[in-house]
Amino acid sequence: MTDKDIYEELFGTVKDEIDDVSDEYIRKTDNPKVFRVSGKTTLWDFERYFHTDIKAFTDSEIITIAGFIMETHPDLKLHDKVKIDHFNFTVADFSRGFANWFDVTEDPKPVKQTVAEEVKEAKSQHQD
Repeated sequence: MTDKDIYEELFGTVKDEIDDVSDEYIRKTDNPKVFRVSGKTTLWDFERYFHTDIKAFTDSEIITIAGFIMETHPDLKLHDKVKIDHFNFTVADFSRGFANWFDVTEDPKPVKQTVAEEVKEAKSQHQD
């Protein structure tokens, strides 16, 4: 039994860094390539959920996805698209000047060559 177990017994569930980001803020959609992300999602939670590190987020003092995007795109409207790093954000719900939800897709990551492919490519370049 750990201290966390005792604390949770007394006070209820405790979320920590290894717990998943709440489904309340990031949801899977019917399309496995599209995620519905709340504008209230923190930049840190977004990075943690998608196992990524976005330099623009690290350099920012803004806390939420909507705040970050609205800061850099103040004229944002419903269905507008914004690209941040390798993520594409489409405004899915916008009301009273606030982007409530975004549909987010991730660009495919480049496939790394295997060492064998690199050697083969290097040999073919030397033969030319």
